[in-house]
Formats: sequence, structure tokens, C-alpha cells
Amino acid sequence: MGAVASFEPGDVIASRFKVVEPLGSSEGGIAYLVQETEKKRRMVLKHLAVPYVGDEDYEELRREIKDASSIRHKNILQVYGLGKEQEELFLAMEYVDGETLDRHLRNRRLKGQFMSLKGAYNLVAHLCNALQVVHDAGVVHGALTTRNIYITRQGRVKIANLVYAKLVSSRLAADKRGAFFDSPFIAPEAAQGVPLTPAADVYSTGLLTAEILSEVGREEWAGSTEEFVEQVVNGRSAGMQELLFGAVVQVPQARMQSIRDFKAALKDAVDAPSDFEFSSVVLGASDLQDWATADNNVVEDESPSVLMKKKDIFDLPDLPPTAEERSMELDLATVVSLANSDEDPEIWLVQKDGLDYGPFTRQTVLEMLHKDEIAEGSSVLNMLTQRRADLVDVGVFRADVLKYIPVREERRAREAKERERKVAQVKTGAKFSAAGVIVTAVVITSLSVIAYLQLPDPVPVEFPDAISAFPHTFEVPKIEEITLNVDTSQTLAIFNPDASEAEREAALEAWRLEHDKRIEAERKKSRGGKRRGKPRGAATGTPGTAGPDDNFDENVDTLAFGVDENGEELETLQDWEVEEQLYSSRALRKQSECLQGSGHRGKITVDFVIVQNGQVRKITTTASGELDACLKSVFRSMRFREFGGTLKKVSYPINFG
Repeated sequence: MGAVASFEPGDVIASRFKVVEPLGSSEGGIAYLVQETEKKRRMVLKHLAVPYVGDEDYEELRREIKDASSIRHKNILQVYGLGKEQEELFLAMEYVDGETLDRHLRNRRLKGQFMSLKGAYNLVAHLCNALQVVHDAGVVHGALTTRNIYITRQGRVKIANLVYAKLVSSRLAADKRGAFFDSPFIAPEAAQGVPLTPAADVYSTGLLTAEILSEVGREEWAGSTEEFVEQVVNGRSAGMQELLFGAVVQVPQARMQSIRDFKAALKDAVDAPSDFEFSSVVLGASDLQDWATADNNVVEDESPSVLMKKKDIFDLPDLPPTAEERSMELDLATVVSLANSDEDPEIWLVQKDGLDYGPFTRQTVLEMLHKDEIAEGSSVLNMLTQRRADLVDVGVFRADVLKYIPVREERRAREAKERERKVAQVKTGAKFSAAGVIVTAVVITSLSVIAYLQLPDPVPVEFPDAISAFPHTFEVPKIEEITLNVDTSQTLAIFNPDASEAEREAALEAWRLEHDKRIEAERKKSRGGKRRGKPRGAATGTPGTAGPDDNFDENVDTLAFGVDENGEELETLQDWEVEEQLYSSRALRKQSECLQGSGHRGKITVDFVIVQNGQVRKITTTASGELDACLKSVFRSMRFREFGGTLKKVSYPINFG
């Protein structure tokens, strides 16, 4: 397919989208700012420069994009869907009012302003949070660059082109054009056309971290990727050096495999001592404030009212990587060994049942082998090089492992013979024992028959008389019902969808101070008496009885009976304990995330029952769809302490505008 047809302001596409203005173009197509003719909603419509794939493949693409568009996160630019008009493909996406990370960094460098370590972590941590959601959904971005990361006017970081990268790049690969062949930020395995793993996004994130910290951009740097990283980490902590060198290793299996681990390692490296800490790096006051509070100065509704034309939107870098960069593979093990003076450092992680344990020294790993805690096929990870392999395939272990294997096999053979000997002894003894048992059984049976024949004839007993010896009664557990009285003005301040996140956080902090003071007063009034259960949360209410709908059959195994392991009765839950759990900052923040994400307004009531082992059951809400599912997940994760007395049925109203 050649160049795509262009549209002018005022043109209407597919009888639905009116073109406001073109935003920019790339190898993948042309982006337009459009407005829906009916809903008046503004968005970006990308006219794709790829050939029509046929009706069957087109429907498959639409399903893939629909699945990927369900990935929602505050740091991911939303994709609405794929459409066509006479075999011309269009991708609809959210429009953000802001600038690309590429433009932002270029402007900072022109002003002599460079990012601090903590400022860089604040930005990259947002990217990692979004990428983790993507990876958890089984998707890899695969084309992460400075030109598809955006910074909104509110200070929020957003990752763009999630679906577009996969859709377009795979179809440009045959022509050797597009992001996979033009951008130095893309993992080298992407150009090979192999299925990508999260390690590809780790590569891009590592190089982006270096780009943010560097005084010169990667595209302006004439050397290799490794040389670019080296000039960034020179003088910084060992942790930062190991992390960034390990992230840009050319072989994906040798890299860190999890973006969550990358974020954790970056945080540790930022907190570590560094020659660059408190150096002469200059930060503009306004930019410093933007980054320091990036997550507190955002609003959920980012539909632009004042539009900014960004010519580089969806435009991928056009500087191809050098041949040296494509062919060079960093030998990180050599770099680390030169810097490491410890004879036997704790750098080895050992995998058991899918989990990594450690770190251990080389000697400790060998001791585990000799104790048969691990085997030659156990997976080990070098924390410095991020290389993972079977124990027998690691050079520093191989000779010792091969030497130990015959020793172990000889020992196992001896143990097997000893077991066989003991089994034979047991079988011989069992034969004599069986004969004795048979004789004993015959004698006992004979005596029983004789005794039975001597018994008198039975006398019938009326049924009521037969059960009179059992005076006990069994009752259905009673339920105490609670209807919480929530201060409407305070909840509106916390859950108000029109408020900024900073305003909601301020309201939440004010609530917390008042709430903690009141709960502490209630705790002091609480006296001894019956034993309290293990702390799990909080709860209480007013007496009531179990109704016909209170069916706990599916959770019988989780019910407690209000006593501890010594049989002592536990103390009942109090009203203030329920409120302590529901109104905690953590619980309210999770509730707020559900409400803000749904865009719903109005009053919602959540009803649930707290059983005596502290778990929450029978959760119902007056919401629907994603909001209902999100709230149920939040309340299902709550844990109260074990308690005695009745079950607790709670009615919890939430008012949010």
C-alpha cells in the first residue's frame, strides 16, 4: 500500500468523524484530531498506511484490539477501536493535551535543566506501573520510545501506541521500515520477527531511564548503546550501573525478565549512595515541582478543552541504529568481575518450585547441592549479569556438580538396597503376624456370638421417649445488622470525580486525622472481658436474625464458632472496629479508584456479611458492570479479626456526586 489519502479540516470520515486538524504523520500513517458528529467527543483518528488484510483477518484484528483496549490504567492512553472505510483502516485513540517525552527532554536540555535521580525514578516508576498492567494482561508493548510517551498539562505520564505498535510494526517489518528498524529504544530481537516477551519492554525502559538522566539524547549520541549507558552511569552507584547495563544486554534471556523487578531495583539504586547525589545538576523550579508532584496534580478527565498541536505525535524516530550497535553484545559478566573484589559474593539466586531464593554465595549453593536440596537441573540466576541457567551449565559450578553426581548416585543405590532389605524383613514379620491375627479374630468372633445368644429379647420404646435423652438444640447463626451513617460532605470531597487527585488526597488526609482520633478514643473506652481474636480487621452492629437469603453453604468450611484454639470464647466486634477498617486511608483510596475509574456519579450502597473468622462474604452492590466488580474485589479482600457472638451484616452507603 502506498501513501494514504489525506484529509483536510472539515472533511468527514465514515460519516461520523469530522476532521479538526492533522496532527502529524509517520511510516505507519497520518494522525488527525477529529470530533464525533453526534457525541461531539474529540479523539485521535490514525489513518493506517497498511494494506487491507481481508475480511477474515480484519475481524481477527478487531478482536485483538478490543481485547487490548480493555487494558485500563491512568498511565496508558486509551485505544477505542479499529474501523474501516472502503478498505481503508482507521484506529481511534484518546487525545491528550500535552507533549511527548522526547520534546520535553529536548526543551530541558536547551535550558540546561537535567533530571535528578529521584525525579527520573518518579517518571519511570509511572511507566513501570503501566507496563506491569500490560504484561499481566499477557500483552507486550514492544515499541516503547520517547515519542510515544506523553506528559499531560496536569503532569501525568501516559504510554501511547500500545495496540498501534503491534498492528503497524508487524506489517512494516517486511519492508524493513517502522519503529522496529528505526528506533534505538526498541529491543534488538524485535527486528528478528520473533514473539516478544516482557524482557523487550525491560530493554526499552532501561534505555529510556538512561535517556532521562543523560545530558545528551541517545539519537544524538554517535556511539553504541552500551557506550551511551556507560556515560550515564559513570560515577553513579554500583546498583545503577548493574541495573542499566543488565537491561540493555542484547540477548533477551540474559536480561531482567520482570518490569516489576526493574522498578524495585531502580528504587534501590536511587536510594543508594551516588557521586551524583546533590551535585551541580540544575533543575528549573517549575519542572521540579511538576515532577515532584506528578501523581498529585492530575485529573481523571483529560479530554482537552484547549488543544495543542504536536507535530511529533505518533511520529517514530527516523535515526537508524548503527551496525556496531546491532552486532555488539555486552559481556556484563566481564564488567562485573573486574569491579568485584569479593572472593565469594552473595550473588546467586536458586529457584525452587518456581520461586527464587537467596542471594547465596557459591559455597552455599554447593552445600545445598550436597544436601540434595537442589539438583544439577535446578535453575540459578546471577544477580549481577541477570543470566539464568541450569546449575550444571554455569561455568563456576560445572566441575563441582559433575564431580558430585556419581557420589550422589552411589549413595542413592546404597539407600535403595537398605530400603529393600527392610521391606523384606517387614514382609516376613507380617506373615507371622497375619496368622496370629486370624486366630485372635476367630476367638473373638466365637465369644461374641456366644454373648449375643445370652442377651434377653429387646423391648420396643416409643419414639419421643427415645430422643428425650438429647435436650440440645441447634440454631442458625444470628446476624447483627449495621447501617453506617457516613458524613455526606466528607465522602463527596473524597470521591468527587470533578476534584483533582491532590484535592482528594487533601480531603482524605483531613478525614484520616479526624477518623484516627475518634477511633483511638473508642479503643480506650473498650475494656477487657472475653478474649479478642487474632487481628484481621474490624467490625460490629445491632442484633438481628438470619433471614432466608443468608445461605452460607458454599463457605461452611470458613466459618468459625467464636472460640480460640483453647476453647475460650472470643470478644464480639464493635461498631468502631468496622468503621476503623472501612474508613482507613487504604480502604478509602481503593474505593475511590473504583469510582474514579468507572466515571459513575450518584449514590452506591454496598452490603456484605462478616463471618466469625474475619472474612467478608455475600457482597452485593447497587452498582453494575466494572464498578460492581471492582467494589466487590475491594471488599472481598478486607480481613477483620476473628470474633465471637453473631455474624455481622453491614450496609455501607457511598455518595460521590
